[in-house]
Amino acid sequence: MRNRTVVYSIDLYQRYISPHKGYCCAYRFYSNKMSCSEFAKKCFMKYGFKKSFILSRHHLKKCKDIYLFEKKKDNKKEDSSESYCKECAIMPASCL
Repeated sequence: MRNRTVVYSIDLYQRYISPHKGYCCAYRFYSNKMSCSEFAKKCFMKYGFKKSFILSRHHLKKCKDIYLFEKKKDNKKEDSSESYCKECAIMPASCL
């Protein structure tokens, strides 16, 4: 009974909230696999509540780690593209 309630809640989230967030699951975006909500829904349909909760939590952690890694990588790209020698308007490595 509890699993059906969770699956129903995930369905509602996927239909009415997720499409309007403005971003998608980082895990799905970078791995081309199931989103976190889809993974959790399948777990709750297949396993008991406790195991599904643990697996879903682990999957969400992986998603967060991917998001933070990619964000850090993007910030490094932005930093390197914005830093240049103001005197000659070229990249610092070329100034040496």
